Amino acid sequence: PYSGLESHYPTNEFMAKLPSMTMDYDSFYEVACEARVFKSEEEISLMRQAIDKAARCHYKVWALADQRISEKQLSDQFYAKGHIQGSTVPYHNILASGQNAAILHCMPDEFRIPKIGDLILLDGGNRHYGYCSDLTRTFPVSGVLSPIQKIFYEIVLEAQSRALAAVKVGVLWQDIHLIAEEVILKGLLTNKVVQGDLQDLKDKRIAYYFMPHGVGHYIGLYTHDLPGLKSKEN
Repeated sequence: PYSGLESHYPTNEFMAKLPSMTMDYDSFYEVACEARVFKSEEEISLMRQAIDKAARCHYKVWALADQRISEKQLSDQFYAKGHIQGSTVPYHNILASGQNAAILHCMPDEFRIPKIGDLILLDGGNRHYGYCSDLTRTFPVSGVLSPIQKIFYEIVLEAQSRALAAVKVGVLWQDIHLIAEEVILKGLLTNKVVQGDLQDLKDKRIAYYFMPHGVGHYIGLYTHDLPGLKSKEN
């Protein structure tokens, strides 16, 4: 709204021609992907601000996790903090504690109160001037990880660190994911959660049963933005 730019409304002459026009959806999809995958510096700045706003919402929930309030109330605090910052949310929060945190995309329960010893998984983002963020973190209700929780927390942390370190121009996205999978598998082997040969476990995609999702996805104007895929002919 502060750019001074305005949309140009189509002329009546153009509007009259629209019914006779057809849309080349295949070509349009590729053009849209090209436009959405590559971000300008201004767009990246807005996305960073959306990330910062979401992080502050996460901190708000972490600070209240041990106050004997329900998952739904914790989720509402996330929303409230976002509204105070002047942002909106691009999707409904995923917030689950204890065993529920192992359910993919579990929604907050208004009757379930996280207890000391539980872990809470919070997947929540913010939208800032149309650009989205999407952050998922797992944290202990008490603020302190138990010995067993710490083992697996550090495995996941290493997977994240190794994946981030591998990100650079020319590296395939699926290879980033496979790096994280291998770290997860090695950690599971070391701690005797799985048994067998590492390569065999990789070939059988055993890590999928412990990590049934990717390390991330395209993001921008949508939480799951256009992936930049070319048509099969190309």
